[in-house]
Amino acid sequence: MADTISEAEAANRLMRLAKEIARHDKLYHDQDAPEISDADYDALVRENRELEERFPQLVRADSPSKRLGAAPTTALAKVTHARPMLSLENAFSDEEVYEFVARVRRFLNLPPEAPVTLTAEPKIDGLSCSLRYEGGRLVLGATRGDGTTGEDVTANVRTIEDAERYALNGPIASYEQHGFGLYLVVLQETGEAIGVCGLVKREAFADADIGYAFLPDYWGKGYAIEATAATKSYAFEQLGQRRLLAIVNPENESSIRLLKKLGLGFTRMVRMSDDAPEICLYSSDRLA
Repeated sequence: MADTISEAEAANRLMRLAKEIARHDKLYHDQDAPEISDADYDALVRENRELEERFPQLVRADSPSKRLGAAPTTALAKVTHARPMLSLENAFSDEEVYEFVARVRRFLNLPPEAPVTLTAEPKIDGLSCSLRYEGGRLVLGATRGDGTTGEDVTANVRTIEDAERYALNGPIASYEQHGFGLYLVVLQETGEAIGVCGLVKREAFADADIGYAFLPDYWGKGYAIEATAATKSYAFEQLGQRRLLAIVNPENESSIRLLKKLGLGFTRMVRMSDDAPEICLYSSDRLA
């Protein structure tokens, strides 16, 4: 920011910054279509703050510095927070970090040169959310929004809770009870997760059955046969399983071909429940 900027120029720039920052807020928070990087956005906010500090008489009613977060999206119901949800500040230069440490010293009544121990960790960009439980049940989930009013995301939070509940009652419980379960499949070169594969113990069967699922981008590329073959070997050689099962829809020809490649043979048609359609049961015994 130029040191020689006049009050009139500052007023004009603050007007433009207020409009520009509000537009980017709407693009980012309401339309999920940002046009600039986080760093460029933060630079605009910082410029606005510096101008307001230099010309406090020019602070506008619609100043971005008076908002926390962004206005709630028009696509979701509005929720008024019981207590304001505050936000964190940024520091972009050594000078701003030094000033932050100086404020900490002043707050703690420490001498100007007293050492201050800090803990730093990577910032994970995500969603601030206020959750309210009544009687142990989730009744409301709301985003921060502008700090006073947020968006109702209760249904989204319940989906997350359902996923956590499945993980606890499904795979994690299986590991604890049986010593096996579903495992994440990742690319060796990059560590990118592409699917799951492992063993499932169903009440209807005495033996474990092999199960897998892959993201659509990785279908037909050999990952399923590689993962299921490794799972079969692990089941027989490491876990000591004597028999391995697999269930498959009779119309799923690709999975049937895969099971045959693994050495599993058709056993019989079965129903998982009285009103369920018949499916194919395949099996393979460990060689003595």
